[in-house]
Parts: sequence; structure tokens; C-alpha cells
Amino acid sequence: MRYQTGTMLLALLAGAGLAACQPSASSSAAAPPPSALPLSTTSAAPLSDAPDASALPAAAAAPVAAPADPSDAYASADQAMSMSDAFGDSPPDYAVSDSGVTPWVWTASDNSIRVAEAVAGGERYYYYAPGADQPFYVQDTDQGYSFEDGKLVAVFDHSGHPVPLGASAALAGRFLARGEALRQSVTSAPHQPVAASNWQAQRGAIAAQRAASDQEAKSDPAWSAYHSQHQAAEQAHWATDAASRENWAADTDARLGDQAKAQQERALAAAAKPATPAPDARTNLSPAPDHAPAAGAATAPAAPAPRTDATRAPATGAEHRPTATEPRAADKTRPKPATDDGRPDRQP
Repeated sequence: MRYQTGTMLLALLAGAGLAACQPSASSSAAAPPPSALPLSTTSAAPLSDAPDASALPAAAAAPVAAPADPSDAYASADQAMSMSDAFGDSPPDYAVSDSGVTPWVWTASDNSIRVAEAVAGGERYYYYAPGADQPFYVQDTDQGYSFEDGKLVAVFDHSGHPVPLGASAALAGRFLARGEALRQSVTSAPHQPVAASNWQAQRGAIAAQRAASDQEAKSDPAWSAYHSQHQAAEQAHWATDAASRENWAADTDARLGDQAKAQQERALAAAAKPATPAPDARTNLSPAPDHAPAAGAATAPAAPAPRTDATRAPATGAEHRPTATEPRAADKTRPKPATDDGRPDRQP
């Protein structure tokens, strides 16, 4: 399974002089992420595994469309890594029930979403741009699959190296179909609090797998070069989420009685948060209003309003998508004018 480490947070910690100033675990409570439900402390059964790749329902093979610029093959994987880093040690916002399994969901401030489902050997992750019904990246326990407009554009093995697309198209089609079904569950199924016992049981393995995956990304020189080129823009975009998430993780651990862990997470939050608010240099991915919680779902505070630095063009076939107010800056697979930060934009 390929989880990414908090490289962004570690770099920020070094520059923040953490050793000189350790935040207190008694800091005031942070506001929860807009969609977050507190962990449930009632007893719960262990999570059931989702089907492995070969046991997923049959689906058409994913169309294959390798990017014209080989370096763009890393864009989806790198953006998923940055999103994962921003969620950091934060527990899931909520769970949903889907065909006997209980996927976990994290929602970012820009309405990007990560869904995780337990599988044999770890977790399988699905990453969605705001308002998108299909994932732009799926991370299984042994390979990662990058998609653009429903087409398979790259596949990475457990060492972070690209593998031929054609041989992976059949499984990629199953993952894409599973990702669409999960996204529908997130929209329509009631939102449930995640059991604290299950989070505690899974979080150590999640962190360890994330650390191992960071090494995988570094092991491929082309991916490493791509990441270095786009790292500053990604850090700027996700800094506020990273701080908010670590503060929420700290509050959660404090409530669970782990004050030492809470103090570490507050230190990470202090290091990640920008010193002063600044315009987001990265092309914005604005929230889509049509994916609302299902009737009967547990309610949480309303999501923040979309940022006004940029909006996204509507997805093909999407309902009630935001209308773009300015030209799209740069597409990963088609030559277009570069953004001011050089980060590719993604169509839902």
C-alpha cells in the first residue's frame, strides 16, 4: 500500500525551530474540519475488508491515454501525496456503509476528498477533485493508478516506478468503477462517526505505510524531479489544511487520553500554519455544491465558502457544477498556458 509521509510537515518543522518552542498540549481546542464527526467511543466490530482487485465487480477496461509530456504522468500521484500529507495524523471525518464494508472519508477545505477502504494488507485509497464523481488517483496495496478525464494515464508499482499501461487497463477499469460507486455512497449514504477503537487499531499501520511510500516516491528520479518542481505550490495550497488537521488530531488524542501524542501534533500544526494569510498561488479547486450529505446523515458545520482566486470548469456530465470565471490555467495532458505557480489544474 502506498501511503505518503508528511514530507511537507517535516520540512516546515525544520524551519520552525521546533526544539526551541514546544506548544502545550493544553492549548485551546481547535475547530473541527467542517465535515468531521467526533470519533465514537462505543464498542464496534473490526472493519471488514473490501474485495481485492481481482474480486471487484467486472467493468470495462479503462481507456489508456499516456500524457504527451512524460513528466506529467506524475501529476496525479504527486497531488494525491500532497493531499495525504495535509490530512496527516487526522482521523477520518466520517464513515459510510457500502456493501458490507465501511469506507472512511476525509474532506479538504477545497472539497477534495479521500476515501479509504480496508483491504487485505492495508488500505485502498481513492482521491477525488472537488465535485468529481471519478477518482483522479487510486492507490491499491501494490500499485497506484492515475486518471485524467476517466482515462488511465499512468501506473506505478510498489517501488514508485512507472509500469506499462496496457497490462493494467483491466484492473484500472475495475478501480474506476469502484471509485464511482464509493463516491455515490459518500453522497447518498448516511454519515456515521468512525469508531475510536478502529481508528486506534489502524492508525499505526497507516503511518508506517505512509512512511514507506515516501521512500518509493523518492526512489524514482523523474517523480522526485517533478515533486521538487511543484512542492512549493502544493505546500502553500495545503498549509492551512495541514495545520487544521493536526490541531484536530491533537484534540482527538487529548480526548482519548494521549497527551504526549497531542503535544506532538500541535507542534506539527504550529509548524504547518502560514505565518500570515496569503493568496493561494496554486490554481484553486473549488467545491461543488451538488454532493450534499444524505438525508438522515449526521450533520456537521457548513463547509467554508469557495475561495475566489479561481474556479474550476464543470466536469463533463456533472450536475450543477460551478461555472468557470476565468480560463483554466494548465492541463496535465494538453498544452495550455502555464499557471503562475506551475502546478497543473485538474478537471473534475
